[in-house]
Amino acid sequence: AGRWVWFGLFFFFIFDVIWRLVAVQIDTISVVERAHHHVIWTRNTGYERGHIEALETEPRRIIEYWSHAASYMPIEDVRSCLPRMERVRVRGHDWFKADPRAVSDVRDKISAEGPLRAQDFFEPMKGERGWWDWKPAKSALEYLFHAGELVCIGRRGFQKVYDLAEHALPADLDMRTPTASEMAAHYVDRACVSLGIFAAQDVAYMREDGVQGIQAELAERIADGRLVEVDIEGLPSSSRLSIPSSSTENAWRDSSARHTRSSATCPRAGARSAISPFLCS
Repeated sequence: AGRWVWFGLFFFFIFDVIWRLVAVQIDTISVVERAHHHVIWTRNTGYERGHIEALETEPRRIIEYWSHAASYMPIEDVRSCLPRMERVRVRGHDWFKADPRAVSDVRDKISAEGPLRAQDFFEPMKGERGWWDWKPAKSALEYLFHAGELVCIGRRGFQKVYDLAEHALPADLDMRTPTASEMAAHYVDRACVSLGIFAAQDVAYMREDGVQGIQAELAERIADGRLVEVDIEGLPSSSRLSIPSSSTENAWRDSSARHTRSSATCPRAGARSAISPFLCS
């Protein structure tokens, strides 16, 4: 019983780690340990693999989607992914093509049978396969996932389990398409939380959706004092960085009270600690 009490306590701390990192990239390669486990564990040594699974179940606190790469992110951030989902629906995915017939078949099968993995769609494959040479059903699953019609509800044997978004997402989740100004504010807010000090090009690293208003958002925050520009010796002036002002930090601390836990009860690293830098925001 005591183990489960500690498991539940650390459950909250682990979510706080993910919320502050904004997105934790999912690593497909496992030598010693997959890097997303290492990223979290090095910031909270109470982390166990089961915490991720727990955070993906009811009440769901995190979700897997595409940030700068495949990542775990807070469930509330799904709204900021809507512009990318719309782009995929309109233009298709940049890296692979999905057969419309396969898309329809996959959609119908999951609607009828519930959550499924790619291996649940049997299709014989012949010859050598390249990195993106998936079977038609897998391409269809990934298209529907990136387009927002399907959600990854978890992984089994590291294989995604897909379900309809309407079944898997909380009913009260805000799914209104964000405006350009809301997207810019989201990017800057998240950079302030996860990076603390950053250059303009860091704010929406490797994103292309809803980024047009970021420069204006940065300029407004610098003008009203919410951000402070700093020069770093050795960097050109064009690389000027921004940091949140102390008043802004206090406002975030108050407004994000449901995410913030007492650091007194959270395990702290010792004087020497290995912190994984694997792309985590």
